[in-house]
This record gives sequence, C-alpha cells and structure tokens, in this order.
Amino acid sequence: MKQQKSTIKILPSAEAGGGGMPVAGGQRNAINVPDAARQLDAEPVSLAAGRPKAKARLRKPYLQGDLDGLCGVYSAVNAARALCPEVDHDAAEWLFDELMRALPKVEADASVAVASGLGKRHLVRLLKRAVTYLGGEHDIKLGLTRPPEQLLAGPANLDALWAWLERRVSARCMAVLGLEGRYHHWTVAIGVTPAQIRLFDSDNMSVLNRGHCTFRRTAKLTRLLPSNTFLITRHDVT
Repeated sequence: MKQQKSTIKILPSAEAGGGGMPVAGGQRNAINVPDAARQLDAEPVSLAAGRPKAKARLRKPYLQGDLDGLCGVYSAVNAARALCPEVDHDAAEWLFDELMRALPKVEADASVAVASGLGKRHLVRLLKRAVTYLGGEHDIKLGLTRPPEQLLAGPANLDALWAWLERRVSARCMAVLGLEGRYHHWTVAIGVTPAQIRLFDSDNMSVLNRGHCTFRRTAKLTRLLPSNTFLITRHDVT
C-alpha cells in the first residue's frame, strides 16, 4: 500500500513577522519562537523532591590542543613561519605532517610525545628534522644553535640570558623557549625588549613580562633556562 507523504510547512508566528517552527502534517499549530524559548529556559521541576531543581549547566567542549602535548611540534612550525614568508599554510601543513611522521624516530613511544609533550633532547631532534626538511623541500637554509657555554654552565642569571636573547632575536633569528614553572610549554620568541619577550605562540600567549620570569624553581612565575633555549637562524637572506 502506498504510504501518504507527510509534509513540513513553515508557518508564521502568531506574533507579527513570522518566525514559526516547522509543523508536520500541515496543521496550523505553530509555536512561537519566543514562547518556546521561555519554555526551554524554565527550570525543570523535581517531582520527587517537591521543589524546583537547578538547571544543569552544559559543560564546555574541549578544543583541539586542550588534551595533547604537541606544543613542541607547533613551536617548530611556528618558528619556520615566523622566519620564512614562503612557508604558507600549505607548506606549514606539509611540515607538520613531516614532523608528526618523525615522532616515532624522535621519541620511541610516540603516544607519550602526543599526550605528554617533548623533552628538550627530543625537541632538538625534531627541530633538526624541520631544518633538514625545509632545506630539502624549499631550499631554505636554517641553522640551529644553543646559547654559549658561559650561559649554559655559568651561575643562574636571568639578566644574562635576557640580555643575550635581546641581542640575538631578530627578523632572521627566532628563539624556541621551553617554559617551566607556571607553564610547561614550548613557544617561539620573535622579539625581545628589556621589559618583554614577544611570542609567536600556539596557545595564544602574546608576551612574557620580565617581572613574571625567574631562574628559580617556582609554581607561580615563568621559569626560563638556557638549557631550554634554542636559536633558529636563517642564513640565506640578508
């Protein structure tokens, strides 16, 4: 037997100007959007308790990056983007793909790198992979260096590290920084003044203020260390 098709009609609101909800079967029993909204906003009544129950709030969804530890991968990609205008969105996607494929070679258990992040030894390997890839695919000549020995082996001195970064970071040289303390995060420094470090960051951080940074172990301030600092310098431009 042939079934009768049901129809959906959009009916105007009882108030002026339309805004009705779809109604099945063509019956004119449209619901006003404002009335429906008021009904939905009403607090549900608990029959068991005999008194109104507070409306449960919707939990916010996680965003990409909220649960993973891929800031090290993004720091490599962002350093390349900051240094190299020719690394457009497509090139950045290919670089990201290359670095993700390299994770098992960088970290024996790639799932640890994805979930918990990269330590400095593993990040160095990943940065070297990025430098090699950009040289081979785009003929971009980059170099990876660390701070001088007097900073690495000398007494803890934030002033000395900050002054060195201020001299070195430029349009041709970016610093990948491993933050500790308040944050545990890899980021990219694109400019340094006596008061601030400007960032090109995967987590929307924009600056590090000098007064909020330290060399000491801390849970309240941002800890900067020479051993967590790497320079990526472009050599094929002047």
